[in-house]
Amino acid sequence: MNMFDGIKSMPAKVCLGLSSVIMLVYTVNFIFFADCHVINGTGCTSILTSGAEAGDASYGRGAGFLNVAGCL
Repeated sequence: MNMFDGIKSMPAKVCLGLSSVIMLVYTVNFIFFADCHVINGTGCTSILTSGAEAGDASYGRGAGFLNVAGCL
């Protein structure tokens, strides 16, 4: 049985497929290139960079830390 068998609508299948691809890209980026992501790819290669500059509060910390710190 395929995961698409239970879905009858083609737009829903397309949406699920796109979501799966996006999730895969983010997963690979954060598993293998997490250190490059948090420092904005400085001196290394990353699929997606954080966009943080060296003087930014999020530089070198990562989103998880900032989310917890923001809640406190």
